[in-house]
Amino acid sequence: MPYTSEQKREHIRELQRYLHGIDVSRGKSPAIIPDGVYSKETAEAVRQFQLEKSIPATGETDTATWDLIAKEYRLEMGKKPSSFSVFPTVDYVCNKGCGGVLVWVIQSILAELGKRYDNMMIIKINGDYTAETEEAVKNFQKICGLCPTGNVDSRTWNLLLVCWEHKL
Repeated sequence: MPYTSEQKREHIRELQRYLHGIDVSRGKSPAIIPDGVYSKETAEAVRQFQLEKSIPATGETDTATWDLIAKEYRLEMGKKPSSFSVFPTVDYVCNKGCGGVLVWVIQSILAELGKRYDNMMIIKINGDYTAETEEAVKNFQKICGLCPTGNVDSRTWNLLLVCWEHKL
């Protein structure tokens, strides 16, 4: 079966994803965006990688270059996981009407605590700070001795994390 142009584009995209991932994991701005086109930017990113690894800097991806890029990518991706901070600032308050990743994380923690403890509510996880989420937060705050506002401020957030992480 002949090597199709779509297969070639997918292999180039994979190479570009590896190079992109290596750059991001090292805290560098990615040199390329995976698009499946072996452009001059892709060739330059390969050339820079080859220079870094002290192999002939041709900008072409031969087997040795591919193997080193794939190995480096696996090494970079296998490092200690990066932390993921979702609570914006010490003064931020998340409450009814908010939505997005932070609310999804809050709901996920509350739902997990609800599975662990009889006195906690099990809630739906949908990324929208609903009345149900507000009630679950109030319940959590009461249990923890906080004023039950239903709002997640930094104090409530920190207690949620402690309870979730330490399985108290």
